Amino acid sequence: MPNEVITNPKTFFEELGGLHDACIENFSLDIKRKVLCISVDDLNSNFLDLPEYQGLRPVDIVFLDAVMIDINMQVLGNVFSVYDINIAHKGGEYEVKIECSPGGYFKCKCSSIELRAI
Repeated sequence: MPNEVITNPKTFFEELGGLHDACIENFSLDIKRKVLCISVDDLNSNFLDLPEYQGLRPVDIVFLDAVMIDINMQVLGNVFSVYDINIAHKGGEYEVKIECSPGGYFKCKCSSIELRAI
């Protein structure tokens, strides 16, 4: 299955409730290709147990042409999840900050964001 390009990432992730409670299962950084990939257990996790829940959707969120990458990890147990994702579109690129729980964040600038089913 080909990657799904997100044409308006800010709106896309806002409509998903900022990915709140999506568990981060893995992440990778390909420095040469400038690709940051964050694997989450369920893109729809914010709606779990609500009528709006559309079912389990594990995905890789792929940030292309990623630069200015800043990662601060505060993993204190078995669960490391998304608290919120904020995206701004400035000067032809996206500025992304993913805040995590129990603490930490991922920040980067990128040219585009894609989803890959896992």
